[in-house]
Amino acid sequence: MTHPRRVLLIGAAGAAAAIVATVVALNLGSGHKSYSEAEVEQLTNAYLDDQWTTYGTGGERPYYDIVRRIAQDEWAAIHGQCLIDLGQGVTIDGDSLSFSSALGADETSRNLAFYECAAKYPLEPQHIATDD
Repeated sequence: MTHPRRVLLIGAAGAAAAIVATVVALNLGSGHKSYSEAEVEQLTNAYLDDQWTTYGTGGERPYYDIVRRIAQDEWAAIHGQCLIDLGQGVTIDGDSLSFSSALGADETSRNLAFYECAAKYPLEPQHIATDD
């Protein structure tokens, strides 16, 4: 059974705007499925394709080396710090991120940074739901 988890990302580019990212987690209960390297690669590529469709600028999606795969509960802290490292004005508050308009980041650069962090720190395969 899958359960969507919504993380509110609040930003501003002149007027208040909100981006809502849905991070879908696979509820495995107490058991943990093992994934082959091929399955991990397939799930990660599908996840990154989806992230690029949502946050990219079109064209071929860029490649970034994976720093490490992250658990669902690490998402805000890891992605928030990654965004800060990329120069985005972000405040991490529990499991949500707030973007500051004070640093003047435009929506395109913010979205590209968001994709870069997703590519460098993708969710672990058990946290990526598929339609299969």
